[in-house]
Amino acid sequence: MAPEVVDVRILVTGGTGQLGSAVVARLRAAGEEVRVLSRRATPDVVRGDLRTGRGIDSAVAGVDVVVHCATDYLGREAQLARTLIEAARWAGGPHLVYVSIVRVDRVPLGYYRAKHETEQLFAASGLPSTIQRATQF
Repeated sequence: MAPEVVDVRILVTGGTGQLGSAVVARLRAAGEEVRVLSRRATPDVVRGDLRTGRGIDSAVAGVDVVVHCATDYLGREAQLARTLIEAARWAGGPHLVYVSIVRVDRVPLGYYRAKHETEQLFAASGLPSTIQRATQF
């Protein structure tokens, strides 16, 4: 008996950035249905702002997985995560995937501390989540 094929709808936050655009390209090449979230509107992108929350509820609605690639170099990582987690709760709890950085729990830099705090928010959210630590590029 062949396994059942299930369509998974995936939202990629920061999908037009360096990491996000690479994730989107790989997912689409694998045949996945991908929704891209960015502050900049284009025909292929859902516009939303994790800093203000504007557009996030509708971006998350109906997706099964959210790959969180959006970042903030000014230390507001946790704010972005809280906005996304709250929208995910309202949307019924899609699986959250957070792309972090190797050794964020050991390097005493502000950006790393913010990434580590964000990991902790995802882990404590009560939603299904995966934290993927990658090396910087």
